[in-house]
Amino acid sequence: MVDPGHFGRSTILDHPGGLRRPRRPARPPHRSGLAADGRRGGRRYDPLVPSELSFRVLNQVHRTIIRLTGGRLGWSAPGYGMPVVELTTTGRKTGEPRTTMLTSPLRQEDEIVLVASAGGSDRHPAWYLNLLADPEVTVTTREKRAQRMRAEPASEEERARLWPIIVRDHPNYAGYQRKTRREIPLVVLRPLGS
Repeated sequence: MVDPGHFGRSTILDHPGGLRRPRRPARPPHRSGLAADGRRGGRRYDPLVPSELSFRVLNQVHRTIIRLTGGRLGWSAPGYGMPVVELTTTGRKTGEPRTTMLTSPLRQEDEIVLVASAGGSDRHPAWYLNLLADPEVTVTTREKRAQRMRAEPASEEERARLWPIIVRDHPNYAGYQRKTRREIPLVVLRPLGS
């Protein structure tokens, strides 16, 4: 009779001659390092959501392209038809300037709208958390260098008005919203003093 707790394991005594090495227990059917529900460190793992490291690398490459071409390239997102802005926030933990390159799917007069999508991640991007702590930011665009602005999360009414326009013109954001459990915030940048 086989011991039910012994099922799936073998020992040296189970094999003729007793020379075979014991088998390792079978690996779980999920990815190594992930819980059975697909979470890593309490977060849901999705291989299609870019990591923070990949965002940092892409930002550095993007800034390098702008610098090397004297700004002739890099101020629009190829294939998306969106202008790019360089957003500088103040780190909420360090107090140091933090700069990131972002696409701007919508501009209205002097206002710039940003989407805190993080590629559909379940966590808000660091730049969004930084501007919640200190809403005064610096924005550089192709047209304007280092303009001081105030960043404000869109109100429910503003989001209800702006979101359909953004996803109509840029459906990738609707895909990001489907990937995440959080409502992706919109941020409206307004010149200081307006």
